Amino acid sequence: MNKSITFEASIPSIQRAIQIGGSGGVRVEFDIPESSMPSALHLVTMREQALMVTVEGQGSNIEAPKVPKRDGERQSCAQRMRTVIWYEHSAAGGTDDTFSEHYHKRMDKLIAMIESGEI
Repeated sequence: MNKSITFEASIPSIQRAIQIGGSGGVRVEFDIPESSMPSALHLVTMREQALMVTVEGQGSNIEAPKVPKRDGERQSCAQRMRTVIWYEHSAAGGTDDTFSEHYHKRMDKLIAMIESGEI
């Protein structure tokens, strides 16, 4: 029989609250108000089990800020990156990937490298 637990929580605004591990996993720390402690304490009985977690934010959506072009730039950094990947794709000539497939593969690789701290 599966038990479910519902409690209020927030992610603290400290750097170690969300940690991305080298093996690809993520660790998240929650602050739980005292009013939700009775429900949250049931987590102890679920240690070492695979859990299905559902999280719903109750605040306003937070979006990454828009970054304007620097003075004198004709293209944004994102547009320049897409152009570089386009030239890379064009230079490969015999690739079986469409530009869209190639672009997504390259961007996924760059994102993974940034997330891992490699770059």
